[in-house]
Order: sequence, then C-alpha cells, then structure tokens
Amino acid sequence: MTRYPTPSGTAKDTSGVGPVASASGSPGTAEDPERWLEIVTRREQCEYVMSRQPMSILGSIISSALIVIVIAFSEPSSLMDASIWFAVVLLNQVRRASVYFRYKHEGIHENNLATWEAHVYWGSLLSGCLFGVTPLLFWSADLNAQFAMTIVAFALILGSIQFTISQARVSRLYALAVLLPFVARSALEGTHYSFLIAMLELTATLFFLKAANTVTHAWKESLQTRLRNQLLVAQLEAQATQLYHDAIHDRLTGLPNGAVLSDRLKHVIARARRQEVMCAVLYFDLDRFKLVNDSFGHGVGDELLQRIADSVSAIIREGDTFCRLAGDEFAILVEDIVSSDGAVRIAESVQLAVHSIKNSGGHPVNVSASIGIAQYPGATDNETAAAIVARADIAMYVSKKSGGGTHTLYRESFVQDYPTYHRDGDPASPHAI
Repeated sequence: MTRYPTPSGTAKDTSGVGPVASASGSPGTAEDPERWLEIVTRREQCEYVMSRQPMSILGSIISSALIVIVIAFSEPSSLMDASIWFAVVLLNQVRRASVYFRYKHEGIHENNLATWEAHVYWGSLLSGCLFGVTPLLFWSADLNAQFAMTIVAFALILGSIQFTISQARVSRLYALAVLLPFVARSALEGTHYSFLIAMLELTATLFFLKAANTVTHAWKESLQTRLRNQLLVAQLEAQATQLYHDAIHDRLTGLPNGAVLSDRLKHVIARARRQEVMCAVLYFDLDRFKLVNDSFGHGVGDELLQRIADSVSAIIREGDTFCRLAGDEFAILVEDIVSSDGAVRIAESVQLAVHSIKNSGGHPVNVSASIGIAQYPGATDNETAAAIVARADIAMYVSKKSGGGTHTLYRESFVQDYPTYHRDGDPASPHAI
C-alpha cells in the first residue's frame, strides 16, 4: 500500500552524528540539543587528534632519530643507551599505529567516546614522557649538544600544537611532559648560563601553554558555530517537513487526506489514458459509527477509526492509496486492475477487515463498511478526478440505502435514480467532492 510519499527534508549530517537527539541520530530528532552539541564537540576533538596520528608518528620518529644523532656526536659513550631508548620510542610508535588502525576500523561514536578520549590522553602522556626523559638520561656538557636537543624539543612542541589543536588539555600535558625535564636539567647545572637557559625554556613553556589554550578555544568556537548552524538548519527543515506532512495527512490516523487522493488520482488517470489500463476508487463509510460516538464517547470513536485504518492498511495492495477523507469516510485508489472484479475483491476484503474489529476502548462495537465503487474509464474517458470520486460517493450512498455492510458498483442510472443526493455541505452538485 502507498501512503503517499513525504519529502525527506532532513539535512544530511556531515559530522557523522545527527544534529539532535543522540550522537548517532538524525537531524531534527533531538530532545536535548545542548547534550548533542557537547557529545559531537568531544567526538570531533578526539577525531581530529586521531586522524593526524600518521604525521605525528612520522614526526616522532624523525625527532627521536635526530636526538640519537646528537648523542652519537656529543656523547659516544651513551650511544648504546640512546639506541635502547630509540627502540622503545619505535615500539611506542608501533603501538600508536595499531591504535590508529583500530580507530579507522571502529570509528568514534557515543558508546566508545570515553575510551578514545582516554587513548588520546594517556598516549600523549606516554609519548611526552619518552621525549622528556632524554635530558635526564643523555645530558651532555657540550653546549652545542644541549642547544640542539632543546631545539628538537621545541620542534616537537610546535608540532604537537598542530596535531592536538583541538584539545588544549592534551597539548598542555604533552608540552609539560617534554619541556619541564629540560627546564629542571638546565637549572641543575648551577651556572649563570644554565639558569638563563632554564628561564628561557620556562618562558617558552608558558608561551606554549597559553598558545594551546588560545588555539584550542578558537578551534572549538569555530566548530560549535558550525554545529549550531547545522542544528538550526536541521530544525527548520524538520519543521518544514512536519508542516508539509500535516498538510497532506490526517492527524488522527496518519493516512493521506483528500488532497492527496485528488492529486494521486489525476496522475493515475493520465497514466491510464496513455497505457489503456483501468483503475477504481472505493469510497466507504462506516455503518453505525455515530452510535459508537453517542454511546461511548468520541475517544472510543477515534480509537476505532485508528484501528480500522490499521486493519484496512494491512490488506491494501502495495501501490494502492488509502486515504481518510473526513469523519468516518475513507477512500481507496486501486490502480492497474483488469476489470471491476479486482476492485470488488478488494472491497470484500475491506468489509471483512472492518467487520473483524469487535472492540474499541474496552467497549464492544459492531460496525461495517458501506462501499461504493467507481472504475475508470467509465462511460467516458475524459472524466475529472472529482467526477470519479463523486460517482464512488453515489454508489456508497446506494450501499447505505440497501441496509449497509455491502458494496455497490456505480451504474449510470444512479444519477436519475437519486437526483436529490448530494454530499453534505454542497447541495448544489451531486458530483462535487
């Protein structure tokens, strides 16, 4: 059964997380946008760091190799220890690479976000400590070597700001782990020159910490501005989609309304003319429905209409259109039938589906369907959609007059047999919808 297509006006989410509702939901479905904003921001921060791991790993290997070269020239006796240190650094890079490939395989979402944040935090601490330990293990009395190792350390920090730009906490952690040992080792030398170097290193450290806060804040503000705009667009599109849906659907049953039937029927008529196929409109009304409302209240009546909509929807063919027109009146547009027998069989199925409902709201009910059938083409092939529905309406009226609970195929004689019949609200014409 076709309940008429509705527009997919929901905006696509480029962040991988829907702009509302949950970290994996769709735009326009959130109950707590601020929570969504927090989760997506954390996820983007973590993904930024993880996505830049290959360049960071490469930079770490080059930096550690430079440190070993400096040690080889300045302190040849420490080369074996430096080689062991270099091997440990390489093992850490292998670990980081395996974590990166795991990230590419699993991705980051709300359920594992905390785990990946821990990977970023502790992984940065470990990497920083491995480089921070070098001035304690391989400090050289050669000022040129000290200067060279300090330059390498500063280069590492500058690189870390680029790789950890999204998380100031991680940038600060890495900078402190790398630079504080250099500050401490320079200060321990006890010379005026070393104190000066320690002060310069400490000043540089404070500068890096400040820069990390500033850069991360700017990055985060830019991200959240984009996400808020995305959220606003999604909400506006969701509202527009809902308004469109409400305009063409019945609120109580969720079925398409009369406007949809008219529009759909016009297209089916045009196709039927081109392809020389038949279609039919089944117009039905519930017998004794007013008695249900009067006896048990409109709440029970509304529930009955919903149950009938569901029951009939279940037996309608895929491609046919089932609509609620008003009150207890419904219509079914049946496409691609060979003869009126096909429409009659569907009408019989509808009557069985309606009559099978014996209870509503805890109250016994006994309703049936009076159905009128109008097929196209009829006496003429240039009828309007309104005229076809009007013919089905008259046939439904005939079913009502015959006692209800039956179906009637429209005949041309009905116009003469029932000249005074008209739809409620339009006494001027029997062929108006």
